Amino acid sequence: MGGIELKIHGYLKKISTPGFQQINKMLEEKILPIVVDTVTNDIYLKSVEYASGVSLPDQKVPQQAEHPIGHSSSGYNSTGALAESIKISEKGKDSAIISTDLEYASWLEWGTGKWGPTGHKIFPTKGSLMVFPFQGKTIAAAFTLGQRPNPFMRGSMWFIIDNVSPTVAKIQDKINEMGV
Repeated sequence: MGGIELKIHGYLKKISTPGFQQINKMLEEKILPIVVDTVTNDIYLKSVEYASGVSLPDQKVPQQAEHPIGHSSSGYNSTGALAESIKISEKGKDSAIISTDLEYASWLEWGTGKWGPTGHKIFPTKGSLMVFPFQGKTIAAAFTLGQRPNPFMRGSMWFIIDNVSPTVAKIQDKINEMGV
């Protein structure tokens, strides 16, 4: 798998009634960029928060990683690298991209093994055992169930959608500051 891109697009349905060209132009040139910028920033900040392990997304996807030899509390140990890798790029007046290029980002976002895209346990590709660190110990296992998804990117969108009032208030404040 690999990195993740979250594309944010803003669209306006133009008012077709004669005489509304000025309003359409103002909406497209002034209001839409504020909406896209505010939503993008809020999703970005929440993605970084989730990726850093400070908090986790609501229970739309199970959080706890499960292994044949035990459980981990958050599904992964955050080193800060994932949170630091999240960037806003290609920000325009009607779109933006939030992304990370870390290879393991998609494994965290979508899950692995039983909970990932394949839906199967993970077996060693060489030999009969996999050896890996787990909770400060070195483990040898014939298989692992994998990790449940920790949707730091999708979870940030879900959070903003479910808690839209603060984002709307920020948009209103920015529009009022412009005197529109």
